[in-house]
Amino acid sequence: LDKLYITDLGLDCVYILDPVTVSVKVFGCSGSGPGQLSDPAGLVVDSVGNMVVADSRNHRLCLFSMEGKFVCNLSLSPEARRPSGVVLDKENKELYVLTLQGRAAMTKYKLK
Repeated sequence: LDKLYITDLGLDCVYILDPVTVSVKVFGCSGSGPGQLSDPAGLVVDSVGNMVVADSRNHRLCLFSMEGKFVCNLSLSPEARRPSGVVLDKENKELYVLTLQGRAAMTKYKLK
C-alpha cells in the first residue's frame, strides 16, 4: 500500500501520507461516538487498506475503510481496556492488542 499511517493522540485523528502523490488524508475527531476518537494510540492496515485503530481512552478498536470512513467498532471478548497498539497476523488471521489496563498486557484475538 506504500503509505505512511500516523495516529495523533493530541488531536484525536489519523493521517495517511502518500509519498507518491504527496497527498495527506486526515480523518477522525475528538469524542466517543461512531468514528470519533480519544487518544488513538496505534493502528494496523489489512491487505486491502482497511484500518483497525486502537481508540485508547474509549476502550475500543475501530474499523475504518481505506478512505477513512468509519465502518464499525470491533466486538471483542474479552474487551480491550486502553488499547495502545495492534498487530495483525494476516497468515494466521489473528489480531494482537496491547493494553494499558486490565489483567493482560496483550491479548490475542482470532479473526473470522
